[in-house]
Amino acid sequence: MARTLDTSERQAQGQAGTDLGRGIFSPARTAMEALASAWDSATRGTAERPGRSLALAAGAGYALGGGVFSGLTARLIGMAARLALRASSAAVVSWAVLSVVKSIPAERPIEVSRSS
Repeated sequence: MARTLDTSERQAQGQAGTDLGRGIFSPARTAMEALASAWDSATRGTAERPGRSLALAAGAGYALGGGVFSGLTARLIGMAARLALRASSAAVVSWAVLSVVKSIPAERPIEVSRSS
């Protein structure tokens, strides 16, 4: 004998199925919304700063293409290190010269005469 469901039992089963569907698809919906938001952000960033986007894409392609452990990378790092040392040594030398000049006491203030 088949048991027939009355209206309230059908509604309860329908509601349970809907809740089950929401529970299953809610994380998927959240993930899709996050992906859409990330896509919009990336599109907006590319439109605002195309040079930065091109540099990031070129760097990622270089790294993924195996260029990280190449001779070119070693030369580029060496050149960057030399430039950084030159810049920092120039700053240190200028700081030292200024501190020596400031430490020398002035014997007599310089007088400026105004001629009319």
